[in-house]
Amino acid sequence: VTGEGQWRDLAVRAWDPIRNMWNRFSPAEQTGGVNGLGALIYGASVMSHLLQDVSLLDLAEDITHSIDRGTLVSSRSFGVLDGSAGLLLSLLGLYDQRPSQAVLERAEWCAEHLMDHLEAKDGKGAGSGPSMTGFAHGAAGMAYALARLGATSQNDRMIEAASQAIAYEDGQHTPSGDWVNHHNSLCAWCQGAAGVALSRLATLPVLKRHDDADIHHAMEEILSRPSTCLDVLCCGNMGRALILHTTGQRLENDVYLTESRRLAGQIIVHERITGYHLVGPGADHHFRAGLFQGLAGIGYGFLRLAAPRIVPNVLLWETAPTNP
Repeated sequence: VTGEGQWRDLAVRAWDPIRNMWNRFSPAEQTGGVNGLGALIYGASVMSHLLQDVSLLDLAEDITHSIDRGTLVSSRSFGVLDGSAGLLLSLLGLYDQRPSQAVLERAEWCAEHLMDHLEAKDGKGAGSGPSMTGFAHGAAGMAYALARLGATSQNDRMIEAASQAIAYEDGQHTPSGDWVNHHNSLCAWCQGAAGVALSRLATLPVLKRHDDADIHHAMEEILSRPSTCLDVLCCGNMGRALILHTTGQRLENDVYLTESRRLAGQIIVHERITGYHLVGPGADHHFRAGLFQGLAGIGYGFLRLAAPRIVPNVLLWETAPTNP
């Protein structure tokens, strides 16, 4: 964004330990898009694009080749945060930068694992579906991952599974305007209306749905809620701001764009008065530097809002901007 070499050099040095440590991950840490090897694959892929450094793609491929199918299919984690949907999205990020059969094959392993879970039968012979709603852990994220691979590989079964996951989630929509997840009432990227809206927006062209009413319903839920006590990407105000911005750009809606800027301005006010809100009330107040739940994600959010044609959308696992 700035063209200043000092930031590039610092970013490259930050990856040096990872080049020598990634193979120490345990098999249980294989899946996930925010945690585990998937996070490293995606991080290396997006940084390769931003820094024009092909060695980072080489690293991402080396990590990809280490993925074991047996370990993957035995995993009981399915969501974007730490499951097969997240690893699938990370592999697609690498595939976008450097297509190969090995990467696509492992993405398809993830999809098969995910579809087997979604199509699992309960004792009554009915499909169990995903156990939660939302992007990080539930149906919204799983649907997006399957739809994206389905579009890439032209696989109708994956696209149908994505449609069914969305149908399940629609069935959890309450008269109050939110999506029940049986855990809490967040309205954030990770859980609740904000992440649901992002998934519906991103799958709209793939699933060929002609009605975007559910997206606007989710946006109305975001606009009706007060700001959260956190400023982070995952479950805080910056995640909401970016989703409002993405939706506003793609649907050409000035209300959403204005609210995105207002919310980002509120985060700046927080910093000037009390500092960024990185943890909630009663939580351990140690410093958090991470992307999804720390200071790095807030900084990333401001960069994304300032330069959406340069900075890819990490909430959708883009490695290069495809649409502001």
